[in-house]
Formats: sequence, C-alpha cells, structure tokens
Amino acid sequence: MMVNVAPQLTSLGPWIAATVYVCALGVVMGWRFESGAWRKIDLLGRAPVAGEPLPAEPLPGVPPPVPVPADPKAEDRTDADPGGR
Repeated sequence: MMVNVAPQLTSLGPWIAATVYVCALGVVMGWRFESGAWRKIDLLGRAPVAGEPLPAEPLPGVPPPVPVPADPKAEDRTDADPGGR
C-alpha cells in the first residue's frame, strides 16, 4: 500500500508503515489495559457474582499442598552462612 501512496520512499515506505502500525497497536493495547476491560474476560465460563471474587478451587485429582511447619530457630540465626555451610 505504501508503494502506491508514496513510491519515492522505495524500501523505506514499508518500514515507516510497519512502525506506524506497531505504534498505533501499542497505543490501543495500552488504552485497553488501562481501561481494565481485560479484567472482565471470563476464560472459564463462570459468571462472577458482583463484588465477590471467584473462589480458588483445587484442580480435580490434585492433592492439596502440604503446609511447611515454621522453623522456630529461624529468628535466632543472625550469623547464618548464606551458602548453607
């Protein structure tokens, strides 16, 4: 298309057109991100209740994570070697 509009630009025309396209696309995507419309996309097909976050459900067949007990001596280690020696 740039060849028909400005043939004197030769091979520089497509580069200018691509640059304008990428810049325009970046502005549109930035505007869409800032508007927050991407938060309304429902990938799982569930309709959220207004004002309520969706519950975090475990995947079927996957056991829940095992909690790691807290190390009571972790607070006392002021001179611990970061290399673990």
